[in-house]
Parts: sequence; C-alpha cells; structure tokens
Amino acid sequence: MKPVVLVTGTSSGIGREAVAHLRKAGALVVATARKAESIADLAAPGEVECLALDVTDDAQRKAVVAEVLARHGRLDALVNNAGYGAMLAVEETPGDAMRRMYETNVFGPHELARLVLPTMRRQGHGRVVNVASIAGHVSVPLLGAYCSTKFALRALTQAMNNEVRPLGLRACLIEPGVIKTNFGTHSLVEAKAAGADLEGPYGPYYRRWGEMRMLGGGAHPRVIARRIVHACLAQSPRLHYFGPVQAKAANVAKRLLPDSLIDFGMRFWLRGK
Repeated sequence: MKPVVLVTGTSSGIGREAVAHLRKAGALVVATARKAESIADLAAPGEVECLALDVTDDAQRKAVVAEVLARHGRLDALVNNAGYGAMLAVEETPGDAMRRMYETNVFGPHELARLVLPTMRRQGHGRVVNVASIAGHVSVPLLGAYCSTKFALRALTQAMNNEVRPLGLRACLIEPGVIKTNFGTHSLVEAKAAGADLEGPYGPYYRRWGEMRMLGGGAHPRVIARRIVHACLAQSPRLHYFGPVQAKAANVAKRLLPDSLIDFGMRFWLRGK
C-alpha cells in the first residue's frame, strides 16, 4: 500500500519538485495549490491527486483534509511547503503584509498539523514535515518579517516533535539555504506593491538584493525535494534537514560566531561595493 502524502504549495519550485520525487519514491501524493489550474499537469491516476488549497483559508484546510481521509482512510505525511515573503525593511513592512506572512508561514501549517495529528495518532505513525529556512536561524536585512515567521515555525516544530515522538509520530524541519526559485523575484514585486521606498534610506539594500537575484544563483530545488522524501518516508527521519551545503555552514557559523560579527558581515555583504 502506498504511503499517502499531502503537500502544500506545489505550483512551482520546491513544492513541484517534491511531488515528482515523492511520486518516484512510491508515495501517493496529494498535491495542492491555491489555483487548481496551476497544478493540473501534475495529476497522474493512482500516483498524484490535485486539489485546490489556500492554506490561510480555514474552510479549505478542513475540506482538503476531510477529502483525503475520505478517499484513502489515512494520511502518512503532511508537507507544509506553501510560503509567502515580502522583501521589506522592518520600518516599511505594513501590518497587513506581516499578518499575511504569519497566516501563510505559521498559522496555516499549525492548523493543518492540528487537523492531521488525530488521525496520525490513531494510526500510530505519521510525519509533519515543515519547510522552514536557514532564515529561521539567521535573520537577514529586508527579510525581518519573513525570518521571524521561520524562527517561529522552527520553534513550533521542535516543540511538536518532542510532544508527538513518544506517540510514534515525528515532526521534521526542512531548512533550505539559497535555492533557485522565484522567491526573490516575487519578494521584490511584493515590496514594491507594499510601497517600499527603493530610493529611500534602505535603497542600497533593495538595489543589492535586486542585483543578487538577477544573477540567478542557488541550488536546484531537487536538493530540497530529496530531503523532503527522506523526512516523509525514511524509517528514522532527522529533526533538521539542511540544504545545500551553505545552509548547514550558515547554521554552524551562527552557533560558533558572535552575533556582532555575523551582523557586520550581513551589513557589509548587502551594502556591496
């Protein structure tokens, strides 16, 4: 019997790659995204099912989980991958943008976990896999709000893992570093829409971010998809999954170096030449 895995945010990037890798690993994947048409091409009978899900919508969360359980009678893993970020200085982050980031990156995953955990407890097995970020360990200028959501998700997941592990369940953290996705481009678009002053006091940071994103750096999303597969299906999953190597290096640096040195490096790096 194939393990059933529910994945959010599968229209592009890490989520779409995770669907392909989970399918290849033998899972029956329930792929979700806010717009059903954006993932229609992923559907494959007996291997990938597609449902519309806005993780910030309580009614949709409940309906999707109920449908999965009605169809399959169980759920072996939940992958909370959907995320939202806006590249904004803290001073220029509107309250509605802050709330949207928390609704998508923290409250949505929390509520989905609450919906699936009772079934997993009855099964005696199950995984909640939360896609956080190295930004949940090291806070970056212009991403203060986004980083704060990833710090929160990391804390929530670690507590959850300690709570559910004695029950035969696990909660895991996927913590990507720089991955080649549309996140940076979308974040800059959101910044402009939110009224960021690109010529104001934080202008050098915005321009530097724009330059770096245009370079198109970062590892392929498959690097993270492989870690998601391990967290969902391995007999002994880990709590932390970092990728690529620079994400692990950043975490080690955070533990070994004083905050003052890391903060200086951040300012110097973003100011550029």
